[in-house]
Amino acid sequence: DMYDVQLEEWIQLPKLKMWSDRHDCILLEDSKVLIVDRYSSAEIYDVKNGRSTTISGPKFHRGFAKLAKLNGEIYKLGGDYKINAVEKFNFDKKFRVLPYKLLKGRSRFSCTTVTKNYIQSLGYKNCQ
Repeated sequence: DMYDVQLEEWIQLPKLKMWSDRHDCILLEDSKVLIVDRYSSAEIYDVKNGRSTTISGPKFHRGFAKLAKLNGEIYKLGGDYKINAVEKFNFDKKFRVLPYKLLKGRSRFSCTTVTKNYIQSLGYKNCQ
């Protein structure tokens, strides 16, 4: 379902191809949404036409991971079973495992992005 802020009501959408109670999603360009479940399944849902397309999912099975956008790129972070793993979503609709690891593994978390200048203003001068 999707909440329509103009109508101030929930709108029922067509069913997705996959189902998971431990998924995450993130808005892409052109009213499309990337949805990734805990079993490494992924699809892109087009809000405009109500259709979804199955794509190659992440390598690791992990529920409660977080999709995050940083500098226009999308990453899948943490999650159950591989709590320090980092994968990058490429716009050729594929994920690839990165050699980086989260310093502290996480599951069931939230995240946001802030500018480097803001981090430096807090006293962290080594922020690159």
